[in-house]
Amino acid sequence: MYDDWYGSFSKRYEHMRKPYSNPQEMEEWWSPYVEPLPTWDIYDPRWYAIALGHLRRRLPTIQITEPINIGYMSGLIEGESYLGYIPHNRRMHTAIRVMMMDKPPVDFLSQMFNVKTTTRLKDRYETYRFSIIGIKTILALNIITPQLKGKRKDEATFMLTHGYVVKDATVDEFKRRFRARWILVETETESETETSPQLVEACLTEPPERPPIF
Repeated sequence: MYDDWYGSFSKRYEHMRKPYSNPQEMEEWWSPYVEPLPTWDIYDPRWYAIALGHLRRRLPTIQITEPINIGYMSGLIEGESYLGYIPHNRRMHTAIRVMMMDKPPVDFLSQMFNVKTTTRLKDRYETYRFSIIGIKTILALNIITPQLKGKRKDEATFMLTHGYVVKDATVDEFKRRFRARWILVETETESETETSPQLVEACLTEPPERPPIF
């Protein structure tokens, strides 16, 4: 069942893997930040190629590697972010969300990572949100984790160790170790046929039931 579903899904994104047929074409500034580790929970070369295709289609700006920007991003993510996992395409993916009532800092993160700032009413006040998921989260954490302290650094290190897509047992361990709570992440779908924003709610205490991955 999984192979049939993967075949139909993979065919839709075949064009996104073609640019990476030549290994030399992967020698981009961002490539070292997303290299697979042997400790990753799940590594499927086909899915990894699709994830790289998504990343390349909306690359972060290279300015995220500048020291002054690393310091600013690290401060925002350490003080204002939620780190964790959300369900996406029947798998659990890494996620970062920053939500503030002050728009310029959120816009800064959105511009750095080439995503859109979204808005939401919370307690009758308008809040602004930045969110990324999957392989782009790994890229971000590899850049900023050396600047993080305390619990945030422990969370980021855990996520980097287990990879951009993880098993349910890893989510349970993350929840237990860091007392994770609700994550609310708004992302833009990467599907060519679905262009509207998708609101995803994930409760780490009770992950939704999904068909088996393998």
